[in-house]
Amino acid sequence: EMDSVPRRQVGFARAHDRIPVPSLRPIEHDMSNAEQSPNDELRASEERFRSLIELSTDYYWETDAEHRKTRFEHNSKYRLMRPVPEQLGTPRWDRPNVYPDAAGWAAYRAAVEARKPIVDFEYARLNSAGELCWRSISGEPFYSASGEFLGYRGVGRDITERKEAERRLRESEARFRTLIELTSDWYWEQDAELRFSRVESRNLSRQELDPPSELLGKRRWEIGYDNVTEAEWEAHKRLLERREPFRGFIGIQHNPNGGVRSASEVSGEPIFDAGGRFAGYRGVGRDITDRVAAERRVREFNAELEARIAERTSELQGAIAELESFTTSVAHDLRAPLRSVAGFGQMLQEDYGESLPPAGRDYLRRMLLASDRMTSMIDGLLELSRLSRKEPRRSRVNLSALAAEILVRLQEVEPERRVQLSIQAGIEADCDPSLIVVVLENLLGNAWKYTARATRAEIAFGGRDSDAGESVFFVRDNGVGFDMRYVSKLFTAFQRLHSADEFPGTGIGLSTARKVIQRHGGRIWGESRPGDGAVFCFTLEPGPSAR
Repeated sequence: EMDSVPRRQVGFARAHDRIPVPSLRPIEHDMSNAEQSPNDELRASEERFRSLIELSTDYYWETDAEHRKTRFEHNSKYRLMRPVPEQLGTPRWDRPNVYPDAAGWAAYRAAVEARKPIVDFEYARLNSAGELCWRSISGEPFYSASGEFLGYRGVGRDITERKEAERRLRESEARFRTLIELTSDWYWEQDAELRFSRVESRNLSRQELDPPSELLGKRRWEIGYDNVTEAEWEAHKRLLERREPFRGFIGIQHNPNGGVRSASEVSGEPIFDAGGRFAGYRGVGRDITDRVAAERRVREFNAELEARIAERTSELQGAIAELESFTTSVAHDLRAPLRSVAGFGQMLQEDYGESLPPAGRDYLRRMLLASDRMTSMIDGLLELSRLSRKEPRRSRVNLSALAAEILVRLQEVEPERRVQLSIQAGIEADCDPSLIVVVLENLLGNAWKYTARATRAEIAFGGRDSDAGESVFFVRDNGVGFDMRYVSKLFTAFQRLHSADEFPGTGIGLSTARKVIQRHGGRIWGESRPGDGAVFCFTLEPGPSAR
């Protein structure tokens, strides 16, 4: 604890300095009063002496020529460190002391041995209760009528409370500075005129742009921030006039090249004196120069990235347009020779089919089937290209009714089939009706196709809420199913998990369904096991009526 005490050395007065101490010489009285005896005068003098101690100091002391304490008189409020008898008869430096150290007592001893006055010499001891007590003494030598040195006499004060207050102040200042170190870069105060009156900081090499000496006396708007407009300053001043606290005020200055020279973020609150009068503002600040510079670099990078994305998007859109044009052109160009192949094949079958050998008739049949399949694939490509360009026009659609219509048409095509159908009523969604019907036709058509070999075919359409709270629509069947190891191929054009001889198709239906779902901001997926049927699920981004 003593290491934190300021090492204030004893103040030794010059020879001509004099310290006011109570005099022991008898006070002169009017001797014309014959009724006063010398004893009465002595008692009156002692009373005045003790009153002086009560009113002006904590105690009076005397030492002999050997610097041993011989007298100790204290006022009624003074708290003794030790009983008076224990203090008499020894020099101060021979008693146990906490402060000062040996060098300090050596200086004190040299001063009194040189007969010099002592001014405000401070020392500390532990009292009988183990408590630290501080004393400050002043004294001067006194002599006999013949000039013989008799010792020292002086006064002393108990400064324990003052020292404790100083210690608490130092601790408070240490906590204050630690708080600045840990929570902010600087602390500031402004007077009632909003001029800086105090700035405490770890490092003001950049904060607020100027060193504290140049900040003092300025108002914040006199610093010269580049990012704060006149209107923003007026709004900030109105806030200060209302004596309101503020948070996160950011000031930035730029270099001539446009780079960030310095940036700060400050917060403050008003100060009021004991009488409730406005006394100014105080607050903390942070140096955010690096953060602002980094944010600027990010904005510049984002702008550059957006420009690149726009350029790439434009190029991609051009490529997509060219690809769509190419696809449409190729599809239309393929139709003419394909129609010729199919037409001549049909004529050959009708006119010469009976005269062909069995192998020839089989080849002709395969050629016509391939021609039909090629036509279907071209139609699928054109449909996929059309759907990729079309923007959905949403409305409230009854999916249950659409599913029922599609299944009725499938039943009409194959009336001999017996299929157990289950359609959950009241399933609705916000979607484009002309696009969503393509999805349902593909999913329900696949369910119809892949349950053809089931002894008791079952197809179901319905909806449910997921754990995440989104609406999930599904088509379930008990058909042949598929191996989940190849699920990634399901939604790729022309990729099929069953051969065309086993189940006819072009392999483009699920690709088309996925494209429509993606245009609606949703997802589509399938789950199955071979021989155990399949379920296809999809979601749609909620439309305006669902939000």
